[in-house]
Amino acid sequence: MGCNQDMNNDLFCPNCGTKIKAGGQFCPNCGTKIKRVVAKSQTDDQPKTKAIPASPQRTKMKVPFGKKNRQFKILLLAVAVVLVAVFFGLKSYYQPQKQLDRIITAFGNPSKDLSGYVTTDDPNLQKKINATNLKPVQKYFSKDHQKLASLKAALEKSNSYQGSYSLQRDGSAWLFFPKYKVNISAVYVKLYTNHANFSFYKNSQKVGKTTQDSYSQKVGPLFPGTYTFTARGTLSGRNMSKKVEQTVNSNSKNIHLNITTASLTLHGHPEANVYFNHRKIGQLNKNGTLKLKNYPIKKNMTGYTVYNSGKKKVRSKTINITLQLELGVRTISFNSKSSSSSSKKTTSTVADASSSSDTTDSSVDSSDSSDSTDTSNVDTKNLTTDQVNDWILVHLKSQYNFNVTKDDFEFEQAKNDQGILEITVYENHDGPDMQAHNADPETSPRVGTYSINSDGNLYDEDTNQVISTEYGK
Repeated sequence: MGCNQDMNNDLFCPNCGTKIKAGGQFCPNCGTKIKRVVAKSQTDDQPKTKAIPASPQRTKMKVPFGKKNRQFKILLLAVAVVLVAVFFGLKSYYQPQKQLDRIITAFGNPSKDLSGYVTTDDPNLQKKINATNLKPVQKYFSKDHQKLASLKAALEKSNSYQGSYSLQRDGSAWLFFPKYKVNISAVYVKLYTNHANFSFYKNSQKVGKTTQDSYSQKVGPLFPGTYTFTARGTLSGRNMSKKVEQTVNSNSKNIHLNITTASLTLHGHPEANVYFNHRKIGQLNKNGTLKLKNYPIKKNMTGYTVYNSGKKKVRSKTINITLQLELGVRTISFNSKSSSSSSKKTTSTVADASSSSDTTDSSVDSSDSSDSTDTSNVDTKNLTTDQVNDWILVHLKSQYNFNVTKDDFEFEQAKNDQGILEITVYENHDGPDMQAHNADPETSPRVGTYSINSDGNLYDEDTNQVISTEYGK
């Protein structure tokens, strides 16, 4: 490729138009090799003409990165589209109502980590914000969805709930979006018991111990919620404990874990085994006596004795130990029940009477039918003790493949912490039907615990299900 040359013998690059010094062989700008063009000499017979220098010509600049520029612009556009999508996605995610919905879901589900949704003004409690310490909060709300709904309603209106929960802004997410958390007020409670050298536990964590000078222990700061508090120690060589499940909130102050004890003397058949609440607690000596010192007393605690008489085991009448102690009785005697032969004789007499005529059988069936009709009008919210036990018995009969009666069971009634009457049922292996099926008289297995709920329905506390809505069925 040639090059252009001006009158001063200066050259110009044919590729990029850069001026090239005389004698240069390569363009200093683009590196193009320069080929020089030598003009032919004029012949003598041709007239000499003055050479007119050619005007310099510049070629157009190439754009070597044009394709890459287009790709870069497309990439920038794609990134911009993604950023816009992310922005609006985050804006939707951090909407106040959606944040509150996620918070409420976590409050009512103990399997979720609540720590990311909670803050507190108490610096000591702030250090304790973690999934484990917040489980009591979730336990409280998961048990009562009505309270969870009330919490949500209060927070939506920017109100405080129970004086312990309030919604507040907690900085920003991604610099642009307001972030909200629930501020929980700290709770402090005081545990009491009536014995020295007893340890206090919050759930499974030891939180203090009583001394001769102080039978109490302040515990906190805590998150409000449902806890299990326990006082545990030793009295007269016997390990004792008192456990309560308690919901604490801003109004909670004192929690009592008193252990009621009593010293009493028991009398009965020599060497008889003594049972309290169907658990063997000792044996009468050869003189038929057993002395108990500082024995823990529970609500509606019952007792009886069992001794061998030949090949049979004889069980005494059941005595309400708690009631006797409340009446000031400290010496209790266990007497044997009526003989089984007497019971058989009575049964036989009834059987003879019922089989004496077909008319009698007919009248009995008619009476049963009448009773069944009457039960439909029973107010199940105001049942007597016997009516409650009879209703439970109807349910129990369906669980056995042989006939059972009320004599085959023992019914213990006690109010729980919410004031609801609960009936715990045990098999009575001294009952005629249980004995007929070789039930072990040394044991009294628990059958279940039942209650009458606020709607007047028979409720199974073990399965948390209503098992009957109509009395007698």
